[in-house]
Amino acid sequence: MDASRYDKIAYTPARNYQAMRYSLSAGYLLLPREYNSYEQLNLNLYVELLGQQTLDRKKDYWDLAPGLQFIFNSNAKLNLGYRFQVNGNMLRSGTQSMLISYERTFLEALKKRKR
Repeated sequence: MDASRYDKIAYTPARNYQAMRYSLSAGYLLLPREYNSYEQLNLNLYVELLGQQTLDRKKDYWDLAPGLQFIFNSNAKLNLGYRFQVNGNMLRSGTQSMLISYERTFLEALKKRKR
C-alpha cells in the first residue's frame, strides 16, 4: 500500500482507497449464419457496461464499451472497441479510450510426444 494511505497529509483531490468494480457483457454472433468449419471467420458484436464505486467516498462512474470481435481459425482473435463515460462524478485521467487487441491460442502446444 502507498504510504500516503496512513499519513496525515491532506491531498487534493482526496485519494480513494476502497472501491468496488463491476461489469456486464453481452455479445451477438453476426457471421457465420451457419457453421461449416472451424476455419470460418467469426464476426461478433459486443457491448460491456463497466462501472466503479468508491466505498470510502461517494464517487462513481459508468462506462459503455461497444466493440467488434473477429475470430480467425478458432484460435486467433482481433478486438476493436471504444469506451466512453455515460455517467459519473469521479475525477479520472481519461473518460474515453479505444481498444485494439490481438490474442492467439496455441492449441496442444505442450502436448507430450509419443515415443
